[in-house]
This record gives sequence, structure tokens and C-alpha cells, in this order.
Amino acid sequence: MTFVPTTETAMLSPLTAGRTRRHAAAAVLICSLAVTTGSGIIAATLWQLSPLPFMLTFVYLRWAVVFALLITPLAHQALKRRGTTFQLPYVMQTPLTALLLTFESIIVDIIGAHFK
Repeated sequence: MTFVPTTETAMLSPLTAGRTRRHAAAAVLICSLAVTTGSGIIAATLWQLSPLPFMLTFVYLRWAVVFALLITPLAHQALKRRGTTFQLPYVMQTPLTALLLTFESIIVDIIGAHFK
């Protein structure tokens, strides 16, 4: 019997017959860049519509997402122990996503401190 990866199995498990370490790393990087871009767009919108400072709003939004990414796998484990049967995408399962976002956030904080 041959394993045929489907879209569902490729998105959920990090290393299967159709999923390499490169694909897993690319998924984490794409998620991280999407979070950065999304936070930037939301912060720019809030900056234009209200007197909130752009960098402060951007940093708060990114740290909120990092916090959510750190809490989600823990909440998923607690729900799994209670019998809930669903699986998170790989980028939500691995702590690498939150770690990469944390490093990016620290770099953005340092750079942002120089442009006040």
C-alpha cells in the first residue's frame, strides 16, 4: 500500500511522504511574514484613522499574535485530553513559529526605538 499525500495530510503533519523539512520551514516563514504584514496593515490603518502611534500599535499587535501562537498549542493539548478530535496546522503545532516571531518582534522593537 502506497501513501498518497492529500492536501489535508500535507498541511497537518510536518514530515510525511509529500512533506519535507524545506516545506515545513517555508510554511513557518510564510506564516511569520503574513503576521508581520497583517500587523503592519492593521497598524497603518489605525495610525491613519486615530492618533495612535504606528510603531507602538504595530508592536502591540505582533506581541498579541505571538502570545496567541504560544497559547494555542497548550489549549489544544488540554482540549485533546478531554476528547476533542481536531488537528492544528503544522505552523500552529510547532514552537518555531512563535520563536521566529519573537525574534522578529525584538528586532522590530530595537529598530523602532531608533526612529522615535
